[in-house]
Amino acid sequence: MPDIDVSFIISLYKPNLLFLREMVESVVDCCRQASGVKCEILLSSDGSPDDAALEAEKYAGMYPDIIVSCNSSVNRGVGAARCALVEKSRGRYIASFDQDDIMLPFDLAGKVKFLDEHREYAASYAPKFLFDENGLTGATHGGKISRFTAFFSPKININAMLIRREELVAHQSFMPCPGSPINDDVYLMMRLQYDRDLYFDTDPRCLYRCHPQQNRFSSKDEDFLVMGNAMIAKDPELYQAIIDGKDPQETPENFRAVQGYYGLAFFLNQNKNRELADKIAERAVKLHPEDFGAWESLLVSRFNQLDFNDTFAEACRRFENDLEALLTFYTWMFVFYEKKHLPMPPDFRKRYLEMRKIYYAAPGIVRDHLPRSVTEKKRPGYVFVAPKLKI
Repeated sequence: MPDIDVSFIISLYKPNLLFLREMVESVVDCCRQASGVKCEILLSSDGSPDDAALEAEKYAGMYPDIIVSCNSSVNRGVGAARCALVEKSRGRYIASFDQDDIMLPFDLAGKVKFLDEHREYAASYAPKFLFDENGLTGATHGGKISRFTAFFSPKININAMLIRREELVAHQSFMPCPGSPINDDVYLMMRLQYDRDLYFDTDPRCLYRCHPQQNRFSSKDEDFLVMGNAMIAKDPELYQAIIDGKDPQETPENFRAVQGYYGLAFFLNQNKNRELADKIAERAVKLHPEDFGAWESLLVSRFNQLDFNDTFAEACRRFENDLEALLTFYTWMFVFYEKKHLPMPPDFRKRYLEMRKIYYAAPGIVRDHLPRSVTEKKRPGYVFVAPKLKI
């Protein structure tokens, strides 16, 4: 049995055949350009009631050196399907990918080398750029980690994330959260961040396709409530101490969990006990002023208070050189002006739009690898969409 460095696992269910072909070709190209890295691609029809199984077998025949067909006659759901593929895979690193996305030709060999040399990281991930039939939408997903938001809003892109195999297995693979089975990837990110570090790589790896036929399972508040309570079960006493107003002592073993539990305590109480949530956010900012997620939550907590502007100004001063953090804060201020029906200063709007254009600007490699059917469409290079945030 040959040694495999990276296993890409891809579950299929009612795939669009054009999108499937574009996806397969992009993943194969990326793997073949990774000098010195041995890859395998596991394609599996998850009991799809069409010809997905035949398509998987077709591509295995076209690329026998790299693609393996692992079809299931039973529909298990995406989480269970991914778990089954992990068990069949042979790679030292596992990367999940979606059936209709486009993998960019990123430096796969370099990312494997980095993780081999930096075992303090369980995985590495990168942003994905969203596109539809008209081209890039102007949105991305995936950014730097905030440990404060790790257990209720992990802003991490799972597509093409390289996860060290032993870490994935140790954290129960893509096991769905009971009561929220569609969020297996989000739940995995929570469990990984409980005691491990993930590396954010700014080089994009994925084009994320938006289309009417896709199964778009967006996480809702009730999903995060279920998953949040599942995370509490890992250390209920630590969580309860924070609720009781105590600041647990952080150790080299628990500091990630402590920060995550502060955020979770804020999230679970922001509607039912706003006063408690406000105090938790204040404590979190005092204890971890370097965490922009804690500052964002403090802004949310003070949205209807007189000192919202002061909190915004202080947050901006602390993160004056962090574009991602500043854009997050400015977005909340934008919503503040909109909700309060206040006149927006021209200089604020100008600065906000400039930051959005810079942050969401697509690198050349992203634009160059849009499918031909998309690149022939007409859409401005940047589209401003007013943010929709819940208070």
